[in-house]
Amino acid sequence: MSTFADAPEVTTTTQQQATATTAASLRGSTPEAVLTAATNGSSSSSATTSELAEDGYPKDMEIPIRYVKGMEGDVVEARRRWIATLKWREEEKVDGILDEACPHFDIIKRYYPHFYFKHAKNGSVVYYEIPGKIDLNKLRENGLDMDSLCRHYVYITEFLWKELDKNPEGKLFTCMDMKGTKLSMFAGEVKEFLVRSAKMVGAHYPERSYKIFILNAPWWFSVVWKFVMPFVHPNTRAKVVVCGGNFLEKMGELIDLENVPQDVGGQDPTPPLQGPQELQMHEHVVKVLKEEGMEMKPIMLQKRSFRIRAVALLRNMVH
Repeated sequence: MSTFADAPEVTTTTQQQATATTAASLRGSTPEAVLTAATNGSSSSSATTSELAEDGYPKDMEIPIRYVKGMEGDVVEARRRWIATLKWREEEKVDGILDEACPHFDIIKRYYPHFYFKHAKNGSVVYYEIPGKIDLNKLRENGLDMDSLCRHYVYITEFLWKELDKNPEGKLFTCMDMKGTKLSMFAGEVKEFLVRSAKMVGAHYPERSYKIFILNAPWWFSVVWKFVMPFVHPNTRAKVVVCGGNFLEKMGELIDLENVPQDVGGQDPTPPLQGPQELQMHEHVVKVLKEEGMEMKPIMLQKRSFRIRAVALLRNMVH
């Protein structure tokens, strides 16, 4: 749930003049008028810019409409953000990430509960995440660190928009189940991961969010939210729905409850990781592993349980 406010300011004179001209012409207009003016009436999924400051990229490069919407019609800033995304994708090799072997995929799925599961009534893919069940200690025992988790998050995000929903204007319905979370969890590495992943999505996947439901919000969440809310972009803030334990009625307005897994309180008995989207993604992961001559890494036993088994074995040998 990050905002666009973290990015540096535009500093070139030409860009400042263009921004001022755009803002002046659109001031007081409706959102529809802002978008139409910013894209010269284009209804496609991208817009073009011309006669902008030199930045090493073509002057008439296309800009995804999502970036223009996210910048409320400011084409200059949308261009700057899009260029930042292009650089990020090149530096992080994002375009080829789905061809990477992911031998730790099953381990991450087990100790960082998250999954795509069916669709909302408007057709948006629904994503569930359960922060209270993230077990960083077990992830570390299996050789994973914070960078590995963030890379995995980019992977599943790319799979979403390249395979599960190829619509350039597609949006995601996110459900964060806060059951089992403690305030202390948001002061350490769990917080770091959630913040890093949220900033990544906000910076490089703008206008991809349909709704963000906070399920089973604990008593302290409202206090944290009131503190955080002023720093959240108004567009994002309007999409957040904070619910307590009685969230099914609100959720049912946007998602058929027969498409909500029982693990989250819905009616679908299908195990979350056996849903259609997760099976499709897992099949892809296994396919790439086979092509690379690799296998999925097994989940390591906890050290304590391994010691217990070793002691039991010694006792049997003695007797």
